[in-house]
Amino acid sequence: KEYYQDGCFNANLMGHDYIVVCDPDLLKDVFEDQETFVKDTTVDPIFLQLKIFRGEGLTTISDGPLHQKCQGAIAPCLMKRAFAGYLPIINEAINKSFTNLKLSKAIDGNKFFKETTLRIISMIAVSEDATEWPGFAEALETCSQETVKRVFKGAKLNPFSRREFSKSVDILKTTVVGIINKRKNSYLYKEKAPEDFDILDNMLKEQEVFDEELIRANLTTILSAGH
Repeated sequence: KEYYQDGCFNANLMGHDYIVVCDPDLLKDVFEDQETFVKDTTVDPIFLQLKIFRGEGLTTISDGPLHQKCQGAIAPCLMKRAFAGYLPIINEAINKSFTNLKLSKAIDGNKFFKETTLRIISMIAVSEDATEWPGFAEALETCSQETVKRVFKGAKLNPFSRREFSKSVDILKTTVVGIINKRKNSYLYKEKAPEDFDILDNMLKEQEVFDEELIRANLTTILSAGH
């Protein structure tokens, strides 16, 4: 890290140079000027690649009313009072990951982090352990890695990788749609008190805003955090 001035430094990530701004005063205009600084996902290559497997959701929708509604759906689950209820989930997920680590022949810190993160996030988002969904974690890893290669390394998919990528995208879509339909068919979200809603519940109760595709895209976005 080489500091250029107070509040800024440069960093190199995956061969790309970045200037990191960490002084809130330097970012004031970005947050207060809503007309000049907006997120446009229609041209940025990373958003275009993410849309392929995430769909049009939280991170791939441009700033505007729909993006605000997507944020509003998960906001109740990110309130300070909600985090106390996540501690048992986090502890259980970490303990389970350590147990699996003991049983493995080799220690892979990267895999440990991704497995634990996916387990925690899925329990908070849909009250299920996504690491137990057949092929889901592997498909998520494939999609994430190929996206990184194409965006940051300028790599093109060879025929084999293209088939694997397409297969993985289908697995993600089919799995998440299945989770949504299972919840909808059981009407589980109607039996809960609002304070016990997970992220999927919060979107299902707003079905006039969130159709199945938007819910799928938002859940895939959330579940792929950490990858």
